[in-house]
Amino acid sequence: MNKDDTPEEAEKNVVDYFFRYLYKAPAKVLVVGTGLDLLPKRLMEKGFEYTGISKDKTVIKKSKKRFPDAEFLHTDLKELETEMKYDIIIFRESADQGSFSSLFEKAGSLLTEGGRILVMDTFSGNKQNPRNMKKFVNTAKKEGFALNHVEDLSSLILPDIEYKRYLIRTYRDRITKKLGITSEQIDEVTDRLKETEKRFRNKKLSYVFMELQKTETKERKANEESGMVESLAAEMVPAIKEKEKGRKKRALLLTLIPLTHVGGIEKINQNIADLLHDHGWEVDARCTADIQEEALSKYLLGTDTALFECLAFAGVLDWKSYDLVVSNNNAGGACHPTEKTKVVAISHGIFSGVGKEVEHAFPGVFPPHVLSLKNITEEISYSNKSGLIAVSQQVSDELLELFGQKSHVVVNGFEFERFRNVKSELREKYAIPKEALVAIYAGRLDPVQKRSDITIELARLFPDIYWVFATDKVDPRYKQYKNIIVILSVPYEEMPALYAGVDFAMQLSSYEGFSNFAMETIATKIPMISTKTGIIDEVYMGTPLEPLLIEQDMSHEVILKRAAQKVTLLRESYPFYKKASEELYETAKETFSLKAWREKMTRILGL
Repeated sequence: MNKDDTPEEAEKNVVDYFFRYLYKAPAKVLVVGTGLDLLPKRLMEKGFEYTGISKDKTVIKKSKKRFPDAEFLHTDLKELETEMKYDIIIFRESADQGSFSSLFEKAGSLLTEGGRILVMDTFSGNKQNPRNMKKFVNTAKKEGFALNHVEDLSSLILPDIEYKRYLIRTYRDRITKKLGITSEQIDEVTDRLKETEKRFRNKKLSYVFMELQKTETKERKANEESGMVESLAAEMVPAIKEKEKGRKKRALLLTLIPLTHVGGIEKINQNIADLLHDHGWEVDARCTADIQEEALSKYLLGTDTALFECLAFAGVLDWKSYDLVVSNNNAGGACHPTEKTKVVAISHGIFSGVGKEVEHAFPGVFPPHVLSLKNITEEISYSNKSGLIAVSQQVSDELLELFGQKSHVVVNGFEFERFRNVKSELREKYAIPKEALVAIYAGRLDPVQKRSDITIELARLFPDIYWVFATDKVDPRYKQYKNIIVILSVPYEEMPALYAGVDFAMQLSSYEGFSNFAMETIATKIPMISTKTGIIDEVYMGTPLEPLLIEQDMSHEVILKRAAQKVTLLRESYPFYKKASEELYETAKETFSLKAWREKMTRILGL
C-alpha cells in the first residue's frame, strides 16, 4: 500500500494477486483467518464457493451480514470439523495454526487430491525461529505437498509499513480516542513497526507468497527438480544483484488473451512470469483486451485484427521503459530492441503456415488479402528481435522457410505430475460400459483448423465407441448419436481426471504449432490418432506409435477414410498401443520437463 492508495486500492492489489493462482471456477475455497476484505465478494462473483473461518466473533458476525451467500464459521483450523473437501485453502497472514506439521496434516485432510494451498505471510530467516521458511517448506514436503511457486514480496510490504506509521503520526489523537488506548501503547506500536521495517530491510524477515500442491506421495521429485526451491527457502530472498543496486529489472509479457486463461500460450507465459519472478524481476502482463479502449482513441480504430495485435502495444504502451519485452505471435510484434530494452518473440504457430495448409481443403476461407496481411504482420513480428523462440521444430522450420528467420527451439515445459495417478468418475457418471473404448476430442469446435466435423462423423461410423468432446460449444449433430458425450468449458484442473477415464485421443488438426492436447495425452499415457502436425509428429515418428499418424492430405473424405482406418487399427491392437504409450511416457517426461524448459529459457533470456 502506497501513500496515495486508498485502502480499497491496496486490498484490490492483494486480491488480484491471489487471482493469478486461483485458475478457473467453480472450485471450493477455504480461507483460514477470513477478514473484512474483498476476497469473498470477488470469489463469489467469479463462481467460487467461499468458506471463511476465524477465531474473531466480530469478524464472523459482520462477514455473515455482508456476504449472506458465503459460509463463515467461528473456529480455527485444528477445530474445524467438516465432510467438505476444498480445492484451495488460503492462508493470508494466518499460517500460525500450531505446528507446521499439524497445519499441513489438517490441510491435507481437507483438500481434494491435487488441491492447492496459497500462503501469503511473513517468515523468518533465523533457523531457530519457529516461523523459519526452510522449516515450513521441508515440513510441507514431508507431509506430501509440492512447492509449485514461491515469490518474495518484501519490497511491496515496506511502503505499507511506512503508510501505517504515517497514519499514526497524522491521526495519533483520534486513534487513541477511538480505540481507547494510551499514548504509551501507541508508542509501543510505532516502535514495533520501526523494528519490523528494520528486519525486513536487513532480510531477517521476508513477506512471501507460496503455492503448494497436495500430492499422493510423501516425497515428490518435483520438489527437488527445481533448484529455486532450496535456494529460496534457505536464503529467503533470491540474491539478485540488481536488487542490491536499488532497482529490480522489469519485464513486460504481451499476449492476445489474459494469463488467467488456461490455454497453451497463456500457460507458457505464466511459466515465464514465474521464472522471471524467481530471478528477482518485476513482471507485468498485458493482453489486447487491456488496451482496446486506449487504442480505439488512437490511430488503430477499425484496424484489421492481425494488424491491431501487431501494432497496438507498440502504439499505446510505454514498453521501452522495460528491460525485457516478450511478445507472442503477433501480439506486440511491432516492439523492437532498443539500447535499454531486449525484445524476445515467441512463435507458437505460423498463421501463414495454417493458411497455406487450409487453402487446399477450404478454398476461399482465407481471402488472398487476409493471407497477405497476416504474412506481413508475421514478418514484422518475427524480424528485428533480440531473440526468436519456436515452440517446436516444425515452427522453427516454418520461420526459416517463410521469413528467413533462424530461431531457438524451446519445446513447452509440461507439468507431468499434474496428470499422475488421477482417478476418474467418467464411466460411472455417464454409464459407459467397462469394456467399451472411449475416445476424446479436446479443444474448440473448429471444423477448419481442428477438423472437429470429421471426429463427429467417426462417432457415426463407430457406434460401439464412446466419443467425449471437451469443447467450447454444442454442435446440433451431437444429438443424433447416443455415443457422443459433450462436456463444455472444462476447467484445466479437472482435465487430468477427464483424460484418466478415456482410452485414446483424436486430433485431426490441419495445423498445430505445439498442441498441449497432444502433450496431455502423453502425460496420461494414452495413444493419440493424429495428423502429422505439431509436437505429436516429432514425438511419435520412429516409435511403435508412428502407425497412428496420418499424412496431411487436406481432402476431407481422405482424412475421414484414413482416420477410420487408424481407429480400426487401434481397436484391434489396443493393448500394444497402450503399452507403447506407457513406454513413451518416460522419454517424453524428460524431454518436455518444466525443469528442462526453465534451463533453456534462462539461457535465452539471459537471466
